[in-house]
Amino acid sequence: MRRALPPFNYIVVADAVFRSGSFEVAASDLNVTPSAITHQVKAIENWLGFELFNRDGRTITTTPLGQEFLGRISEQLDRIEGATRDTLEARGTGQTLKVQTTDSFARMVLIKRITALKKERNHFRSALTIRIATFEFTKSFQPTEADVAILYGDGKFENAHVLFSRRENILPVCSPKLLTLRPPLQPKDIFTMPIITDYLLGTSWRHWCEFVGHETTRRDIQQIDAALMVNHSHLAIEAAIDSQGVALVSDILAADAIMSGQLVPITDRWLTSGNGYHIVSGAGRPRRDVDEFAGWMADELVFEVASSA
Repeated sequence: MRRALPPFNYIVVADAVFRSGSFEVAASDLNVTPSAITHQVKAIENWLGFELFNRDGRTITTTPLGQEFLGRISEQLDRIEGATRDTLEARGTGQTLKVQTTDSFARMVLIKRITALKKERNHFRSALTIRIATFEFTKSFQPTEADVAILYGDGKFENAHVLFSRRENILPVCSPKLLTLRPPLQPKDIFTMPIITDYLLGTSWRHWCEFVGHETTRRDIQQIDAALMVNHSHLAIEAAIDSQGVALVSDILAADAIMSGQLVPITDRWLTSGNGYHIVSGAGRPRRDVDEFAGWMADELVFEVASSA
C-alpha cells in the first residue's frame, strides 16, 4: 500500500526551518540558497493544504498545525538519524564528526584526549572518525565546516547554540626549573625573571599589574618590553614549559601542564578575563553524536588546579 508522504526533501527542509527558526540559517545548514528553502517550504505547504509557518517580516513562527506536525516529524527524523548512525557504526562505516576549534585548544586540550574519548565512551566506537579543523580564535561557528565547535570568547555567538561554557582565569606560570623562591611570588620577584608575552591573549602584563595593584617600575617595563613575543597561547605555554620564562596563560589551556608539574602557578592572584571556551552547535537541536561529544568535552573541562605551589 502506497504511503501518504510528502517528498522527503521537503520534510528535511521544513524541519531545518523549524529547528533553527530561520530560513537563512536553514539555508546555511543545508548549503542551499534562502530562495530554495522558501520554494520548498511553499511546496510542502501546498501538498499538505495548510501553512506551517507564519511569516511576519524577518520573524518566523510556526502555526498551530505546523507546530503539531513538525514537532512529530522532528522526533521521527531523530529516530531515523539515530538508526542510521547505529547501523553505520555497527558495519564499521560510521560518519565523521567534524569539530571546529582554535589552534591552541586543539594542541593543548583536545588532541591529547581523542584516544580516551573513544575508549571511555561506549557510544564513540572506533568506527567514528573525528576530523578537527582549526581556525583563528576570532572565527565564528562554521556550520558548513563543522558539526560542533569549541569557540573562544564571551559566549555570545550568532546562529549557534551554546551547549556548555567554561570561563577562564589568567595566571602567571613558569617551569619549576626557573624558581629560586617558593610561590606565591611578588610582582617585583616575577620581573627579575625572563618574560613571555602572548600578544593576542587579550590580557597584557600591564593589565595583570593593574589587577594585582603593582605599580610598574622602569626595570619592570624594560623586562616586559624585552619579552619573547608569540601570537598563540600554545606557543607561550610550550615556551614556559621549556624554561624560557614566565607567561600569562589561560588556566583552561595550561591545566594539563600545571597538574602534571610541568608548570607552576607562581601567584595566588588570578584574573578573570570574562572570556572562556564554549561548546556550540547549530541553532537547531544538536545531533545525538554532537550532544554526546559536548557532554564528554564538558566533563573534561570541569577541573580545578592549585592556585600556587
